[in-house]
Amino acid sequence: MLPTVKDICQLNEGALEIRISDSIERIDNDSLDAAAGQQFLSHSYLTNGMKELVNEGFKRLSGSSGGRPVFRLKQAMGGGKTHLIKTMAFLARNPELRKEFFPETSTRYAFGAAQVAFFNGREQPNDYFWGRIAAQLGFEGFFKAGTESPGQEHWQALFDNIEVPVLILLDEMPTYFGYYRTQAVGSGTVADIAGRAFANLLTASSGKKNICIIVSDLEASYAEGTQIINTALESSRKELNRIEFNITPVDLSGDETYAILKKRLFSRLPDNAHIAHIAESFGKAIEQAQRSKTIEQQKSPEQIASEVEQTYPFHPQMKHIFALFKENKEFQQTRGLLELASRLLKSVWERQENDVMLIGPQHFDLSIDEVREKIISISRLDDAVARDIYSSDGSAHAQTIDANAGNTAAAQVANLLLVSSLSTAVNPVKGLTLSETLECLATPNADLSFYQQACDNLTKSSWYLHKSAEGRIYFDKLENLTKMLTGLAARAPEPKVSELIAHRLREAFEPKSKRAYQKVLALPSIDEIEKEVQVNRVLAIISPDSKLPPEEVGKLFTTLVRKNNLLVLTGEKSFEVGKLYEAARQVYAVAQAKATGKVKKGDPQWEEFEDLIERYEHQFNSVVKSLFDKLLFPSQRPGQEPKLESRPLEQTGNTTDGENQIIATLTKDPVKLYVDWVESTKFSGVRSRIERLFENQDEVAWSDIRDRAQSNCSMYFLVPSADWQD
Repeated sequence: MLPTVKDICQLNEGALEIRISDSIERIDNDSLDAAAGQQFLSHSYLTNGMKELVNEGFKRLSGSSGGRPVFRLKQAMGGGKTHLIKTMAFLARNPELRKEFFPETSTRYAFGAAQVAFFNGREQPNDYFWGRIAAQLGFEGFFKAGTESPGQEHWQALFDNIEVPVLILLDEMPTYFGYYRTQAVGSGTVADIAGRAFANLLTASSGKKNICIIVSDLEASYAEGTQIINTALESSRKELNRIEFNITPVDLSGDETYAILKKRLFSRLPDNAHIAHIAESFGKAIEQAQRSKTIEQQKSPEQIASEVEQTYPFHPQMKHIFALFKENKEFQQTRGLLELASRLLKSVWERQENDVMLIGPQHFDLSIDEVREKIISISRLDDAVARDIYSSDGSAHAQTIDANAGNTAAAQVANLLLVSSLSTAVNPVKGLTLSETLECLATPNADLSFYQQACDNLTKSSWYLHKSAEGRIYFDKLENLTKMLTGLAARAPEPKVSELIAHRLREAFEPKSKRAYQKVLALPSIDEIEKEVQVNRVLAIISPDSKLPPEEVGKLFTTLVRKNNLLVLTGEKSFEVGKLYEAARQVYAVAQAKATGKVKKGDPQWEEFEDLIERYEHQFNSVVKSLFDKLLFPSQRPGQEPKLESRPLEQTGNTTDGENQIIATLTKDPVKLYVDWVESTKFSGVRSRIERLFENQDEVAWSDIRDRAQSNCSMYFLVPSADWQD
């Protein structure tokens, strides 16, 4: 009988309760003492990236020739960058730690205690990152206050005042630059100034052999901030040739991640002989399944055993399954994996049966709230979990199958397939073949027929389980369809999207009765408006630019002769214009999917597709309603200049009829539009207004009245009529 992981493995304290927020590293000078460093480094696995950074960083700090001044750590969020930065901070500050953990490198590249300055890009101090660095190096106020960028000579002057090696650590700088990209100053932004300061720092660092800078980057995140880093490095290269050294903190494609997990989660593992015996037994179990044709032969028993030895106490297939979703945008690759593994261990250690010999995704216990919530948070497969895998009332399909079979085979199969289906990447590899599934579930003396039957029953009864053309079995939700539509939306040509918006706006505000206006111009050019108001009363629908009226329209209005022919529909929420284009892209995408036959009537997803069409239409109309909520009309009070007066667009009645909304807005007190002005009681008011336009003139040509009514903004809007001149 093989020992279980609970029998021969001992957990570190807190291993079952790890959370991402707990493992986010923080650095300050007060916490860089040798005792804290010793504890930190003793729980750290020395990755190749860490060894490379230490070797090259020590070379630079020691003043040895050939050392690069700048190191760039590149990986996605949660990929181990800050951990490496903290490692270097402890080692640079404490020579005794270097001797203990890196004796050979510390001897080759010897130096005393370095000064360490750290800046996290999620901070926005008043003295900016350059002021914070100077202060930590003992020169507070060294740089001029304000947003003036320190030049290369200023950085060099700072470094000339320091006799010891200097390590400058810049973490999450793309976040910093991205934030200041939104802060305007002069003709640019604060990010432009910060970018120059950063570039000057990099260039200046090369002038002194024991100045070392480490900057972390965020792959695929904060693109504008990352571009500033790229620009600064490129600028420095032109002057100094290549100055930076790129390092990947953790090799997520190899075994380093699992070495980190073992180091952080376990205080004791069995010796190599015990592990080799377990590995050999699993190799034989797989070989037996291959001989019976239950599992396709892909690896020899020796290969299986070797892999188990490398990954124990985790199943070797676990790393391949977890790798399927490591590129998820919100999944923090090292920290997120550490938290997920903690939830897996919690499932195993709180399991009623002590029967787990190798830990795999099949052992997640979704009845534990925090385990279920963590799994769902990665891909939001809420419905798949509730309907097909676990429900608190025991009604999920896997639970029903297991209740009828008297085992937990369906739950284990479902858990395994669920974890293999968590990817939210574009065109992802999701799921496992039946052979791959059974390989993960094979243990010494296990009867795989139970799992085969469970998988067959799940395939027949589950609502969210699918099978690809390649035979991969995976859980899904609407995201597959949504991802396809998102791709179409992202590739939608900008002119087509603009054309769709303009077309929908013209349709929504089409002047069927022509009582308030005779023509609608949707997102027109200024020249189009200027030309059309000479002939008709026009409704111009203009994208908001945060001003009322929009700046270009305001300028045009002052130059128009027929000012009283212009109506403007706009708004103040310029920040929502992006939502309009996003919603339009979605509408465009579903139309393209339907037109090109990507989704056809009768397809399994047709019903969901129709629901999406309805939802996207509703979203588009909601954005239009929210964005274009101000009607501007010509107005002029006695003794004042004409202006475009703003009034909220009426939302009562039929809000899908844009023309009626305009009419309702203009006929609200104080009235601008008289719909039935030829009626005798209202005609007198209109007549009085016309007489004031011409004062003491007894006779006036009708063409003059019309021209004056179209140019004088104090005049009402009148509904055109076939007999209105009578």
